[in-house]
Amino acid sequence: MRTRTYNPASSIERQKLTDLISSGKTVVCASRPLPGDEYWIGEWCGGVHWAIGQLSQFEKQWERLDAAIISLVSNQELLVLAKDKYYERRKVYHPLDRTLDDSAWEKFSTGKSDMSIVKMMMHEANWLKE
Repeated sequence: MRTRTYNPASSIERQKLTDLISSGKTVVCASRPLPGDEYWIGEWCGGVHWAIGQLSQFEKQWERLDAAIISLVSNQELLVLAKDKYYERRKVYHPLDRTLDDSAWEKFSTGKSDMSIVKMMMHEANWLKE
């Protein structure tokens, strides 16, 4: 099954998901309703349908429904992933690069950046196509 990284905006949601994963459960998300021990509609992460359960019990069903296993990342981990992905896709210098100094990346990782710049950056790196 594929994996999606997720950085919850809410500390309550982060704690809930961390507790579920620590207890041995798998958290998944998809664009359609999913079977599981618990199901809810939440923030978009490749879909808004979330479920938890034992991977051994639900893996085949989740795979057929194109669910992704959720991997939690911190702000700092997200920052590293975003920078790596951007520069991996952007093999040559682009005028947008000049706006991406360390402070801009820091604002991006904490959600304090101008989202139009972030969207433009991701579009330029063809990241939105995934």
